[in-house]
Amino acid sequence: MKRDSYYDIDWAGAKVQNNLKYKREIYGIYTMFMVFLM
Repeated sequence: MKRDSYYDIDWAGAKVQNNLKYKREIYGIYTMFMVFLM
């Protein structure tokens, strides 16, 4: 039971980290696009 809860925490942490990475990539592309327009 304890091991399962730890696994859930790890999975949730990995999901959040992946989400942040994805948002950072979108933000970088958006910034490059704005600079290109200027």
